[in-house]
Amino acid sequence: MKKVIYLLLICAVAFSSCGVNETSGLSESKESLSADSLSDDSAKADESVTDIQLKESENSVVDNSLSDKEKEYDKQVKQNYDNIMKNITDKPLKEVISQCMPDTLPKNYLRYRFESEFSCQTEFISFNEQYNIELIRKLDDNRMYTVHKLDSGGLFYSFFNNDLLYNTAYACKKLSYSDFSDIKAGDSISRVEQIDPCTSMWRDINKDNGTINQNVLLTDGLLFINYKLQQGEYYIAGMILFDDFKMSVPSIDNGDIVFDYSILPEDYPE
Repeated sequence: MKKVIYLLLICAVAFSSCGVNETSGLSESKESLSADSLSDDSAKADESVTDIQLKESENSVVDNSLSDKEKEYDKQVKQNYDNIMKNITDKPLKEVISQCMPDTLPKNYLRYRFESEFSCQTEFISFNEQYNIELIRKLDDNRMYTVHKLDSGGLFYSFFNNDLLYNTAYACKKLSYSDFSDIKAGDSISRVEQIDPCTSMWRDINKDNGTINQNVLLTDGLLFINYKLQQGEYYIAGMILFDDFKMSVPSIDNGDIVFDYSILPEDYPE
């Protein structure tokens, strides 16, 4: 009987021992599985990080490439600008200007006035690309003007403020206000043409408008003449002299804009 009980105890212990081992094995298996899963997840995470880093690296290369192109473009623009600015001079016109510009210059820009409400403005460099600048007069840190000779005769002046074209003027001969002492409202435009040949250009570029606003650059001011079309001819409706060369014009965004037409005495036509 004792032997039977002993054998049963041995079996029970053995069975208990097997159960513990199986449970331990299951636990170890779970731990192993968990470790493997973590290892896989970690590897996936590493792959994900690597992919992100690779993409960031590729983007960085593209960004650097674009940045280099932008830097090269800025460098070229600055070089072009510096080359043009070498034409700032105190020399007389006849010693500097070697070529004449076509009449497209006054036709495109004679009526030009800076309008701040428009997004597109004529910049100094782009103006030079259209009409090669040979002479620049620097007035102060912000203001300068250029001078061109025209095929049809006369001189064309382009006034820049902070490298933007603000206004223009056209002079065919040296005139003063006294030359217009006999001109009055009601006179025809042909009378003005006899005094100032540039008037023909103003008539030509405004012939279909019914109104002409002409600026005459004088040695003692800027003369503004307004013409109205009547029975097929333009007649003077009004005249104003700006003896300080400054004309104030209303602007939608910034109130009045003042356009300065003053030039150096040596830059008038002969």
